[in-house]
Amino acid sequence: MFMMVSEKKCPFCGVDGDEWKNEPVIYKCPNCDALFNRFGVIFAGKKEEQKMS
Repeated sequence: MFMMVSEKKCPFCGVDGDEWKNEPVIYKCPNCDALFNRFGVIFAGKKEEQKMS
């Protein structure tokens, strides 16, 4: 079985990315801040979580 992954979906969390750069097309995930293109991850970002104490 072969499954196609949308080029706009973040490879980490599956959220649709927003276009960050036009040429070449690079997307930025609004959930985890990863930068990716149709070939895979360029930069793995991570939002800091505030810990309640």
